[in-house]
Amino acid sequence: MSASDRERFRLPEHFEIYTECAQCRAWIEAEGSCEGDVWSRVEIVAPLESLALGRR
Repeated sequence: MSASDRERFRLPEHFEIYTECAQCRAWIEAEGSCEGDVWSRVEIVAPLESLALGRR
């Protein structure tokens, strides 16, 4: 793959992730960041409140 093609698939410096847990079906939101083109951090922003309390 050429360098220009690889550039199209790089993560930006800051990005958001939205997904659903396959086991409990909870909707999860997270924020990630890259340093020097390397994914370096992810932080859960908004799990469902009931999950934080141990309930579904």
